[in-house]
Amino acid sequence: MAITENAPNPTTAQGICIAFEDPWSVDNASSGATAATWTRLDDPSVASLSIGGVGINSPSHVVVSWSVDRGRQYELDTTQTGTASIQLVDTSGLFNPTGTAPYASSLGSMKRAVINVQDPVTGVYSDVFSGYVSTYTWSYADQSKSTMLVQIDLVDGFDILNRAELVPDTTGETILLGQQVDDRIFLLLDDAGWPIDTAGSAVPLVSINTGNVSCIGYQYNSGTQILSAIQDAADAEFPGVSNFYMDRHGNATFRGRWPRFQPEAYPNQVKFWNVGDYDYAETFGYAPISDMQWMIDQTLLYNACLCYPYNFLQFGYPGQFTDDATSIGFYGVRQITLNDLLCNGANADPTTDHGGPYSATDGPTECFAYAQYYVDNFKLPVIRLSSITFKTVDPNGGTPNAALWEMLCNIDIGDVLNVYSTIPGGGGINPNTTILGGLEYIGNQFFVDGIHHQVNPLNQGYPDWTMTLDLSPRSWYSTFKGVTWYQAP
Repeated sequence: MAITENAPNPTTAQGICIAFEDPWSVDNASSGATAATWTRLDDPSVASLSIGGVGINSPSHVVVSWSVDRGRQYELDTTQTGTASIQLVDTSGLFNPTGTAPYASSLGSMKRAVINVQDPVTGVYSDVFSGYVSTYTWSYADQSKSTMLVQIDLVDGFDILNRAELVPDTTGETILLGQQVDDRIFLLLDDAGWPIDTAGSAVPLVSINTGNVSCIGYQYNSGTQILSAIQDAADAEFPGVSNFYMDRHGNATFRGRWPRFQPEAYPNQVKFWNVGDYDYAETFGYAPISDMQWMIDQTLLYNACLCYPYNFLQFGYPGQFTDDATSIGFYGVRQITLNDLLCNGANADPTTDHGGPYSATDGPTECFAYAQYYVDNFKLPVIRLSSITFKTVDPNGGTPNAALWEMLCNIDIGDVLNVYSTIPGGGGINPNTTILGGLEYIGNQFFVDGIHHQVNPLNQGYPDWTMTLDLSPRSWYSTFKGVTWYQAP
């Protein structure tokens, strides 16, 4: 079934902002009763927000550093709550909760907050993190007590969904009826009070793909976290392939299987970034890699898989198991079991959009296809980038790298890196196919699964920005239902 391609829904913030006077549920609209009213914390044109006075050339803004951590480390991990931290210096009592400053009465938790940055090359502002104030922490900068240090910790919307729980209805049950996976996610978001625009009067904080499977009806225990139930639905769509997360704009985001198998078909959801070592960066204008590590390990090598739906009888387990004898001969049995998935089968797809037409399947048939996918794609070791880092350089030393700044400001979970790098002694990670021990090719493309920013906004006149990414090889999303979706050129 073709999926709906939802475009990103950015905030209207400019700079590092908090909606001090608004409830947590304000949306991303540019106008209207539900739009956020942002207060910018790093505005260099406001004397009280600039240590050195008014002007972009002031020694430092009131915001002296910020950091962001989002996503998951490995593609088979569950995405965790995203966090961010903003560090301020306060010499005028703006953020003194015991005083009479403008913000004093509005410093409560769960106010909407955005880290929005300006690309120095294009001048365009972009969201890097959108979430909610979790904690304020105050301390003195020195014994004179003339300067207050303020740390504002943020969490993304996962914190809200993790705190919300399923409550029994009037019959005392917490039963979810069988339904399409995206319908279940919308239902659960609505139960949590998430802004999903059921009345059509606001800009919703959602970006939900049409799913490809239906979910089994299921009774949850009272008190089950709503986030857990949503992640169960995402696993029904395809464990480890589909993903539910909060995007950089603060939207509750569900991506089904096809943006992983065919990311080129979804340009509004998946961006491709060319990155390379300094030779490639200087020659082709790619974003320059500061450092990277690559590895081959056995952690995510699987050559046997058992996968079955919820309430499946044990005598049917052998029919839900598959393995690869050649890989087992090389590496021994390396099995993964995916059990009790709430998958009731896939929808029929009469089109050729995704290698179809496909007939509708029941739960066991679709789960076996998942098992076959894991054996087909994870049975051989591949090189993965265990760490890749990007850093800004002093723009006074030359023209700022436009590709680097665009990527720092706009990269998101689910995007793809085209990596170009030579390796001493020959070879490298690049578009040319490389054979690893006669068993597996090394592609040059990697999905972004985790994003980490550490930024000093004004370090000697330019932002000192380090970004580290957690990546998964695209070669692990190559084959499904007998169709090869990706192969290194």
